[in-house]
Amino acid sequence: MAWSNIYCQIIGATGPVIGEGLLEGWWTSIELTGFSWGIDSDSAGDEKTDFVAMMKKAGETAKPIRGVKSSTKGGLLTITKRFDIASSEIHLLMDQQLPILSVSITVLHMKPGPASFHSPGFVILATDCKINSVAESMEPGDKGVEIKESVVIDYKMITITYLRAVMGQPLPMPPFIYTRQDPPPATPSLG
Repeated sequence: MAWSNIYCQIIGATGPVIGEGLLEGWWTSIELTGFSWGIDSDSAGDEKTDFVAMMKKAGETAKPIRGVKSSTKGGLLTITKRFDIASSEIHLLMDQQLPILSVSITVLHMKPGPASFHSPGFVILATDCKINSVAESMEPGDKGVEIKESVVIDYKMITITYLRAVMGQPLPMPPFIYTRQDPPPATPSLG
């Protein structure tokens, strides 16, 4: 029985990184214990503006109102996993600074009962990537202490797709696409 419903597939310059997935259909994927990614939006302008202030300003002057400038900055993608067969290949990709074509993270819709295949529900696809850092840590687990690995990944573009179940079949909703235009944030120290 698998211990996660989150799977990662990494396609690097040396080919696919083979993992130890335990769920049928995901045997060569990397099982994740978690992941994190996000974007921040900073609004800045000459003046603070909201709807009421804009309407007031429009009534006072005939000059056009300056819009609020906003910039969006994407953070690094971080995956956490157990130390496994994929770890040595991940370390090689980072050590040699080899390019990674794609990193995909799939969160499965878990079907109740003895379903042999669980369909994808949420997919993050990062392209044109490189590994910034890898850190191992010892953490208590179900059967003693286990080695966990945190992998920080830089990317050029991320696409997020949600697959909604419609009449028993996954139907992709419109994707969210983020292309990095800002310099990558500083790599956090994983100590």
